This record gives sequence, structure tokens and C-alpha cells, in this order.
Amino acid sequence: MSTLREALENFLESAGMATSEQIRKEINDKYPNSWKASSLQAHLYGCTVNNPKAYIHHPNARRFMFRNPDLSYEIYSEAKHGGLLLKI
Repeated sequence: MSTLREALENFLESAGMATSEQIRKEINDKYPNSWKASSLQAHLYGCTVNNPKAYIHHPNARRFMFRNPDLSYEIYSEAKHGGLLLKI
């Protein structure tokens, strides 16, 4: 069984980019009844490198996603997105 973080990471690596609705559908279809909606939402919030408040509210989360201006998510890449990983 994958962790939710692993499931999110695997999906985004294969999809390239996805909206939160696409992510929710994929995770719920592939892993039915494995995680609560609030857990998925917390991961989308807390594991995003360009969400400054997540560094306060989820200080120990591993950040691996980048949220684009169109509200889609993708795997964070320093080469593509720059050095956005915040240190607080």
C-alpha cells in the first residue's frame, strides 16, 4: 500500500500536470476508501513549495508539488520553477 504522498507523487509524475479535481478523482478511483478528503486536501496544501503558509501550518511536510497560476499542480523542479523551496 502506498502512502498518500507516494500516490500523489506517482500520479503527478505520470500525468505531468493535473488540477486538484483530476488528482482527487484519480486518487479516489485508484485507492477507494483509503484516505479522507481532508487528508488529500491537507497534502495538496502542505506539500506545495510555493504556498508560504504551508511552511507554518505543516512545517514537516515534504514539499514536492508546484501549483501553477491556472491552479494545476505538477512535480516541483528547481530547474523549471526556480529555487522556490522556502526555509522558515
